[in-house]
Amino acid sequence: RATKVFYASSPALISKVEDLCFNQLHVNILRGMCEPAIEPVNDNSNPFSLDTSKLVWTYYDNNTKGNYAIQRALAVSKGRINYIFSSNNSAPAWQKANHSVINGDTILPTMYDEFTEYISAYLLGMQNRYHIKISGISLFNEPGLSTYYESLTSSPVQVRDLVIRMRKRLDSLELSSLLPH
Repeated sequence: RATKVFYASSPALISKVEDLCFNQLHVNILRGMCEPAIEPVNDNSNPFSLDTSKLVWTYYDNNTKGNYAIQRALAVSKGRINYIFSSNNSAPAWQKANHSVINGDTILPTMYDEFTEYISAYLLGMQNRYHIKISGISLFNEPGLSTYYESLTSSPVQVRDLVIRMRKRLDSLELSSLLPH
């Protein structure tokens, strides 16, 4: 989340830090963020038919944010990045009981399939729009923690149910060759 500040630094400092991280220290794992802002409204009320024209990629298109940092790391490391993991802090507001991405709360049970569609949209968008293959995703970053920033407070049963649905969605995307195995 500090990439905007970092990439506002002097080119010499940026080059030095990138070289240190990706060539001298051989960092080979990166973390990205799955932002609920990509689906600010329900795309079409059908969780099994994604309308990509309704997705908003502004957060990722801004070159001072996370994708730029990931793309720079991939370039500077000359292929030594082995894994890119992402964290999802919150579902989009319209999927949550409190209708807010902040202050915790749960995903509405009627929105479980919409949640898996949102996560799938992120994974597909990262791959198809930005050529970034996400190796893994944490559906619930800091589960149960209610904070002033994006968060979810899903119960263990809700987490289990959502993980089961997400696995089915991912299997479907892999079988249809939309996501690599």
